[in-house]
Amino acid sequence: MELILQIDDTKASFFLELIRNFDFVKVNSPSQFTTGQAEFISDLKQSLSDAELFIEGKRQLRPASQLLSEL
Repeated sequence: MELILQIDDTKASFFLELIRNFDFVKVNSPSQFTTGQAEFISDLKQSLSDAELFIEGKRQLRPASQLLSEL
């Protein structure tokens, strides 16, 4: 059986340490991802966070010229 859990980042290290002590549990942690996968996950988390801030109205739009200069 595969089980996916969503755990708060502040509690993740404690939880991972706890379940690693069980011999029947296999943990796929971010450290097992390739560099590219870990970077993609990090970028995706940031994008989702940015989108959430935009939806809540806490973030202002950037001018198109600024966006193009970043590309």
